[in-house]
Amino acid sequence: MPQHASAPAPLCWTVKEAAVALGMPEKGIYAAVKRGNLPCVRIGGRVLLPKAKIEALVNGTTDGAAPTE
Repeated sequence: MPQHASAPAPLCWTVKEAAVALGMPEKGIYAAVKRGNLPCVRIGGRVLLPKAKIEALVNGTTDGAAPTE
């Protein structure tokens, strides 16, 4: 039986996915995007949040590497 390649992990989160991942309400995500506190990409009226950049922001890094102590 042939093996199927799994779908690649998404590069961006939707606002709803980011809200769940960050433990924030969706309105809080939209407000943070509007203030410029969260990086986003707007495509066709959709707001998408680059997963790697959000994770780096949460980790206190700019390149996605683990923070140093």
